[in-house]
Amino acid sequence: MHAQGRGSAGTNGSGVLMVGPNFKVGKKIGSGNFGELRL
Repeated sequence: MHAQGRGSAGTNGSGVLMVGPNFKVGKKIGSGNFGELRL
């Protein structure tokens, strides 16, 4: 999987991959004000 666009996709300090404005891919699963977290 490749992230495109540094504004809406990339990695943060926790190593969680940001996929678009409403999705995150990483070790943790949960929910937040942006949507939900999924593996």
